[in-house]
This record gives sequence, structure tokens and C-alpha cells, in this order.
Amino acid sequence: MQPPIACDVPVRIPKDVRAPELSEPTTPYYLLDERRLEANLQIIEQVRARSGTKSVLALKCFSTWSVFALMSRYLDGTTSSSAYEARLGHEKFGGETHAYSVAYEPHEVVEVASFADKVIFNSASQLERYHEVVRATSGTASIGVRVNPGVSASHFDLADPARRFSRLGIVDLDELRRVQPLVDGLMFHFNCENTDVESICASLDLIAERYGPVLEEMEWISLGGGISFTSPGYDLDRFCDALAEFSTKFGVQLYLEPGEAAVTGAAELVTTVLDVVHNEVPIAVVDASLEAHFLDHLIYRTTPNVSSPPAGDHRVMVAGRTCLAGDVFGDFQLDRRLRVGDEVRFADAAGYTMVKTTWFNGLRMPTIAVRRLDGTVETVGSSRTTTSCALPSHLRSGRSIQHTNVTKGSVMKRNLLIIGAGAVAHVAAHKAAMHNDELGDICIASRTLSKAEAILDSVKMDHAVDPSPRLHARQLDAMDIDDRGADP
Repeated sequence: MQPPIACDVPVRIPKDVRAPELSEPTTPYYLLDERRLEANLQIIEQVRARSGTKSVLALKCFSTWSVFALMSRYLDGTTSSSAYEARLGHEKFGGETHAYSVAYEPHEVVEVASFADKVIFNSASQLERYHEVVRATSGTASIGVRVNPGVSASHFDLADPARRFSRLGIVDLDELRRVQPLVDGLMFHFNCENTDVESICASLDLIAERYGPVLEEMEWISLGGGISFTSPGYDLDRFCDALAEFSTKFGVQLYLEPGEAAVTGAAELVTTVLDVVHNEVPIAVVDASLEAHFLDHLIYRTTPNVSSPPAGDHRVMVAGRTCLAGDVFGDFQLDRRLRVGDEVRFADAAGYTMVKTTWFNGLRMPTIAVRRLDGTVETVGSSRTTTSCALPSHLRSGRSIQHTNVTKGSVMKRNLLIIGAGAVAHVAAHKAAMHNDELGDICIASRTLSKAEAILDSVKMDHAVDPSPRLHARQLDAMDIDDRGADP
């Protein structure tokens, strides 16, 4: 093990390093725009009004509940892929709660049946095993089962529910007929980013022909998600007419499960260039990661669009900061050469992004910010908050760790906890002291108490801070962590 860095190593702080403005999020962050979001939601409302089709948000795609208040005005509820998602929809969104899972654990069936409006099974075997549990637990929950019609519209085999050996839904028509008396509705989920309305109409005709007698016995039918009906130029007249005709023909309530369609174009991932290297082409390394923060593009080998800077004649490759060699956002032509400190924004960052972020390489997760309808920007989620971390009991009870902000004039102050007493801690403590009018108490916790105290002594010598009770040193063994976790 390498010895710890001595606290008296001289550290130079670049002159261009400045503390971020407290009113603005620090990159990386996802920026949700409620105005753009509402434009999609208004189209969804229009489809409901013209076709009678209800829509429930697919939480597997997007589950940032800070904008649920807006979304719930336009959507009828939520649909889920697990018991946790189902409970999230029930507690945070409201409206109808549709619970679905590829395979339920026994206790999950009891749990979702206690609050869900619809409990949908993926297979005949789970339906037969658990339908009585649902009926016994809830006297009102409707039961459904997923059907695989053998047709699909997907650009990617990975996301094709009708791919060979698919486990998603009942394939055999005779098996469906056998379990038909046990269900009130059916779910057909067979699209992925389908922008072709004629493809949808043809699939509806096929489903009507193949499953007609079964459909006539149902109360509701869900057509799933993956239909890009909020995209520019989509033929809503044709789409709504086809939905209304199908619903009327079989006397069923139709449902759509928009995920991407609800949030497309409504968010950006905002990043900052940390370094620019050259290997045949200039490569700008940003403070985010394709794998950790934009995973679907890595999985499907697609390239996100850059919304800022605008397109131009300067070639640059933009890469993430993880150790994965292929952590590359893409090869772009921009209107200027990127330099350290420049901002790069990636478009369409709402769907399948925040729900898939990881801690790979120990990178902090991006903050989530929302631009409200009135134009104000609100930070609603951050992995940087130190006061919610799990701490040893002697630190939690110490005077230096406060769970409230200190007010000075109109500025809300936050206390700072620094773990470790190396060179990074030295820089952080001095930077915090330089902005003592904005920050509260400073506490350095280290396995070696004397090193923490030495840093604080240097801070007292170099900066005019408030009296010494604002500076605290505590001894902390990294292995002394209890089982209390942070509340997400």
C-alpha cells in the first residue's frame, strides 16, 4: 500500500478555478424542460380525445417523479416492469396502476395485488399459479396476460419481443384460449421506436384476425409502448382512426404505454470538457460517461446528437472519463474547436438514461435539474449531498455534522464534510474557506486525526474564517460504517 500523501506537500490552485454559482447546477447534469415535455403530453391527450385510448406512462423508460405533477395531468396512470416500479407509480404518480413483470416472485404478487388496478402476467404458467392469489388479495384488481403475436417492429434484435426463443408473452393460441377465462384483458407489446403508422395499422389488422374470438371476451387491451406517435410529422389522423376502429369493433378499452413518446426531446445531458488530447483526431474528454450516464447508446451502438455547440466544420471526438476504451459519445463536426471548460450538451437525454445510470468507475451521478413551465430552473436530485451519507454514530452525533442549513442574510449555507486528509482534502478545505461567506462549518474526518488538524491549522493561518468552532477535525476509520444507507 502506498503511504498517504503528506499534508505539507505544496499544492497550486489554478487561477481559473472558480467555485460554481450556487444558483446553477454543476455539470454533469440532466436538464429536463417541462415546456418540451408538455408538448409531447398534449399530443398524448389529443390521441385520447380523438380515439378514446388511454395512456399510462412506462416507468421502465422514465421515472423521474419530480415532473410527475405535470405528467399526471395528461396521462391516466403508470405501467411497470417490477413490483418496485409499480409501487412508485402508485405512490408518486397516481391514477391507474398497471403492474407487470416478466416473472413475479410469490410475495410480489401479493404486494402488487394490494394496490394495483391491473395485474398482468407474462406467461400462462404464472397466470394459472397466481390468479387466485390476486382475486383473494384484491376484490377489484383486473387480471391480464401478455400475448406475443409473433410480429414486431424493432430496429434492434436486442429489443425485438418477437425474436427467436422470445420469453415475452404467450405464443401458442391454444394455450391462450385455455387460460382466457382467467383474464379480463390482454397486453400486446410488439414495437420499439416504430415511426411507421401503416405498420401499426397492419399489426392491428393481424391481431384482429388472429385473436378476434378471444378479443371479444376481453374488457381491455393494451398495445404496449414503442410507438413514436409524438414524433414530428406522425400521421395522427390515421393513427387515431385505427385505434378507434379497433376499440369499437371489439368493445374494449384500449391502452397505450408511452415511455420514449412521452419524454422525447425533453431533456439534455449537460457536460463540461475536462481535457483535450490528440490521437489522429482531437478528443475532448467530458465529465460524464456514455456507459454510466447514457447507456442505451453504448448497448445499441448509436450516437447521441449534440445540441450545443452547433454543427460546423471542426471535427472532434467526444469521450467519457471512464477507463473503458469505448466510452465514446461520438465523432462530431462542430462550429468551433473544443477547449477545456467548454460546455457540451447532448440532446434527447430523458428516456432510458436516468433509469440506467450506474456508479461505474466511481463517477458521481449527474444532478437532475428541471426547467419549470415558468422558466425557473430547480435542482431536484443530486448525488453530491453529503449530509445524507451513512456516517459512524460518533460523527452523526458530533456538533460538526449538521442536517440543517445555516442562514446568513438571504444565503442558505451548507456544511462541508471532507473524508480523508491528503492533498485533495487540503485543496478542498482551503477552497471552502475562500468561500466561507457561502459555506457553513468545515469538518475533516481522517483515520489520522493529527493530519486533519494540520490542514485546519493551515486554513486558520491563511484565511479569515469565522471563529474556530466552525472548523472541526474528527477521527474516522473507513471500516467503521454502520448499515444505514442514504435515502435516495
